[in-house]
Amino acid sequence: MGNYHQFRVKYDMKYKIYYDKYYYAMILFDMVIKNYERGTTHLSVSLLNEIKGNFKGSKNFWKNILTSLISKLNYLYSKIKRHNSVLILDSNKFKLLNEAIKTNTKKNKKSIKVVAPKKIMDIRGIIIPKTVIYNKDLKNLLESISIENLPEILENEYLMNSFNLNIKKSVFQVNQILKVNNIESIYTISDQKFENRLICEAAKLSQIPFFVFLHGYPQGGEYIGVLPFHGSKLLVWNREQKERLSKIMDINKLEIFGYPKFDKLYLKKFQNVSTIKNKITFISQPFEETGINFKRELVYSKLSKYKDDNYIINIRLHPKEKDDLVKINQIINMGFKVSTDSLLYDIYSSSKIIGYNSSVLYEAFLISNDKVYQIDDDTPINFKYSFIKKLYLEDLEEIKNNDNHNTITQSKYLIEDFKTEVKHLLISDN
Repeated sequence: MGNYHQFRVKYDMKYKIYYDKYYYAMILFDMVIKNYERGTTHLSVSLLNEIKGNFKGSKNFWKNILTSLISKLNYLYSKIKRHNSVLILDSNKFKLLNEAIKTNTKKNKKSIKVVAPKKIMDIRGIIIPKTVIYNKDLKNLLESISIENLPEILENEYLMNSFNLNIKKSVFQVNQILKVNNIESIYTISDQKFENRLICEAAKLSQIPFFVFLHGYPQGGEYIGVLPFHGSKLLVWNREQKERLSKIMDINKLEIFGYPKFDKLYLKKFQNVSTIKNKITFISQPFEETGINFKRELVYSKLSKYKDDNYIINIRLHPKEKDDLVKINQIINMGFKVSTDSLLYDIYSSSKIIGYNSSVLYEAFLISNDKVYQIDDDTPINFKYSFIKKLYLEDLEEIKNNDNHNTITQSKYLIEDFKTEVKHLLISDN
């Protein structure tokens, strides 16, 4: 936890004065500044561009008319159907979890709502108009802002007060939308990015519980994207995460919930997949883009030596890498395979899985811990009762001699059936 404390002390010394003075304005700048201070300036630029990109809006006249109409119908529907509702942000994530919530909301006579539903005519959806969060005045304020002039902006009292008043107004408007729609609890995968954080602040005004599912395995020691926590409860995957995070945040805000992507029934669909004895899967990440000092060329060079023994070297790219032609061509030129299969298929069909400190490696460990190897790093994925096998680069060529008899064992950490947990959570909201 030393890295986090060091980072926070240094960060607060420099920026606490702005958080105290411009609470709402710093909701907008929070993640941008943190990544800048961490040294991942490219992520700061990306986040700022993402915020600015939301002001483009829709140029489709009839779609805008329909959105406005559905927003009004939504209001009338909520008045007629007075039962309470739960709101899911990021509804395209964790589909199985969403299905579990939907099943239990019906049983508890609650409705489920999502922000900006894909089916525009679905009046069960809650529409928080983008113009409420990304309004014209905010757009004008952001036009002249860049990473380079951000320090000057923070010192501009008039501009920061303008940001503060604008975002505060949006928070209160979103709060009214939540109340009109009888929202009693909110579920999401993050409370850090601007839009979700704004909704989180709006929920606080009416004491609406805001639950956050830990969406990835925290990288590095600064816990960027996870801490400080702003919601009601952070739902973690296992005891190890709860114990680790309880050292730096309120333990009462931590609940063990199980891994939110897969449930036991879904896992069973792949248990009959045969293990390919000569298949090794390397789980890639955008190491270079996130400032991680990772020796990709050295790893690939060592893995290439397996080809002489007729091994299939399967490289599973991160979603952010799947369109990276440089990386794809590098893999192809090495004679490796770019995986196009599902994650679960790769986990079950591989005889060895190698990776770095990531949620995908953790996922593989949960499902089949006997064949997962973590390449040596300063921040290994540790568990209180078991450890992912540590793999030093110089030993990478030797893992083929480590015979695990191709057994598949269900990790005891996959003990929380999240469907049960969802049921308990929704009952506790009553």
